[in-house]
Amino acid sequence: MKTQRELFDDIKNLALKVDNLKGYVQNDFDRMIADGTVTKEDLQDSLDDILDNFDGEIDKLNILKLDVYNHIKKIAEELN
Repeated sequence: MKTQRELFDDIKNLALKVDNLKGYVQNDFDRMIADGTVTKEDLQDSLDDILDNFDGEIDKLNILKLDVYNHIKKIAEELN
């Protein structure tokens, strides 16, 4: 079982990874298409990566949720 500090650090690190997901929508797509920086095919090719990256972070968050839950539960049980 992870320590409280490890869980805290895991949450901070995951928050940074989730924050990076905004990169998918931070740019002006109309401008990028007009400039030729990105094509319709580029956007279509990125769709699987988008789902995979979001799903990966969601999976990590769900695991972390259970780790935190179990940590707090163990502390509460030790108080009895």
